[in-house]
Amino acid sequence: MKAKPRKGQKRRHQTLAVKRKKRMRARISPAAVRKPAAFQKPAASRKPAVSLQPAVSVLPVKQESRDAEKWEKELGKSYDTGYNAGYDNGYNAGFNEGAKLSGKGYDQGYEEGFAKGLYAGGDEIVDHLLPYHMILPQYTVKDIVERGLAELLPEAVRLMSAEEVKARIIDAMDRKLPLSVVRLGDGELLTMAQELVMSVPEVKKRGSFLEYAGVRVPDRQARDLVAAAVGRADIVGVPKLRLPNFLPLLVPVFQAHGLDFRTMPLTLSTINYELESGGHWGDILRGRRVLAVGNKAGHFARVVAEAGERTFDIALVAAGIPSVVICQRLASDYGKVAFDFGHLADSIVKGETPFR
Repeated sequence: MKAKPRKGQKRRHQTLAVKRKKRMRARISPAAVRKPAAFQKPAASRKPAVSLQPAVSVLPVKQESRDAEKWEKELGKSYDTGYNAGYDNGYNAGFNEGAKLSGKGYDQGYEEGFAKGLYAGGDEIVDHLLPYHMILPQYTVKDIVERGLAELLPEAVRLMSAEEVKARIIDAMDRKLPLSVVRLGDGELLTMAQELVMSVPEVKKRGSFLEYAGVRVPDRQARDLVAAAVGRADIVGVPKLRLPNFLPLLVPVFQAHGLDFRTMPLTLSTINYELESGGHWGDILRGRRVLAVGNKAGHFARVVAEAGERTFDIALVAAGIPSVVICQRLASDYGKVAFDFGHLADSIVKGETPFR
């Protein structure tokens, strides 16, 4: 049976207990008091929080501090692991769900845009041209276009076939005559359209690839050089597709530069591929001395000058937009045959198109 403490002895025990509590509170970091440890990521600069368990309070201060730091590091690792896992899972789930919804929206928007564009480019034109109180339900747009084309065929511009171009090339080489075959695509037409048919910002917008093709817009000198070369070329390849930067741009560009397509020897702008698909290049180049000019050749004037020091029968030029100028100059300056070979060269080098 324990002896009952005296009055003074009990007071002294209470005073010591209060002092111990005050010391314990002083050793608790403010950060630990603000938030529960489980919800905060421990920072390296934070003082270690001391456990309130009585067993810890009897440890030596240095040992207690080391254990607390070790505990905080472990807590930090587990916090980071849990946080990252939760973030990744939540992000992936949200992204996948959003992709499903956006995919539906994209498909719906595409279909609606396609339908409106198809109407605007066909039936809407018919609706506009027909008298208000008349309809043609028995005919499709294709039927109407076919009938209209039949009437317009006498006004159509005839283009040289691959066989005809091949014959002209071989004849020019045999007779040592100059011949330049140039081709016009969207890059060449946009270059020629600068500040005459189209504003510089519009050309940049439509032709973001122009610098890669050899023209940094605005470039009036390139515009005028290409236009002059087209006017002097022997055969000019023109686009057939009625896409915005192709055939619809050809007529206003030619008009702006005083060129008349009706009086020019024309072929398709894809004549290089047409000659390849028909197996004509082997017949053209067999036994001939060929000068190849690529897009690493440098400035067109230097290319033309250096070409004059070479012996060749035909030059195949694949140098972007400057090819038009180079081909025309090689023909007029040296009396040679020069062909705008284009991206067909890349296809052959990569093995995508077998040379035959």
